[in-house]
Amino acid sequence: MKTNTNTHTSNKTETATKAKCIKLGIDVHADSYRVVRQFDHATPQPAQKFTPKGFLVWAKKQLEQAEEVHSCYEAGPLGYGLHRTLLGMGIRNLVIRPQNWDELHKGVKTDKTDALALTQRLDRYVQGNVTALAVIRVPTPEQELARSQSRQREQLMSHRLRLEAQGRSLLLFNGMRARGRWWQPAHWEELKLQVSVGLLELCGRSSVGSALRIAARWPA
Repeated sequence: MKTNTNTHTSNKTETATKAKCIKLGIDVHADSYRVVRQFDHATPQPAQKFTPKGFLVWAKKQLEQAEEVHSCYEAGPLGYGLHRTLLGMGIRNLVIRPQNWDELHKGVKTDKTDALALTQRLDRYVQGNVTALAVIRVPTPEQELARSQSRQREQLMSHRLRLEAQGRSLLLFNGMRARGRWWQPAHWEELKLQVSVGLLELCGRSSVGSALRIAARWPA
């Protein structure tokens, strides 16, 4: 019986060419990612640009080329969705604390140089230098939602305080002294009887409506 030697040769070739480890340094932005790839201990390759969706397709293919795939990116306004997606694919991703990667102060800082610096640091980290990256603890989706709600509440309450001050300043400039939460219905009804129609419209349009909407959502 004749054996298909081509299949065995192909399998041996794939095994021989498969890398031990691929490292990906990802500079993440809302519309695009810059990624530098390094095979084992070879020189990092030039940065590549991907759309977020295109990167995920490409990243999945890296799992076929190495026994392990490691990646990292800096924490930022995009949250941790990418981190969880990469982990789900089998890629060992890290989210790290943002920093200035221009350590030599050359004044050259681009997405490409940042991605390269991330890859170089990741290479050292994977080799055992745990101080090479400042890894942050990623919250669970529930913890992340709670934090987001808390931050939004703080921002809205701060905005409400600014609106209160804006209204008080406007009223004082026109000879009216208002204290505390002057925009609440009971106080506002009293003020309406004491100010001109023009000032009433200006003050109400700039402050009262917004403050009431915020207070209705978070009255505390």
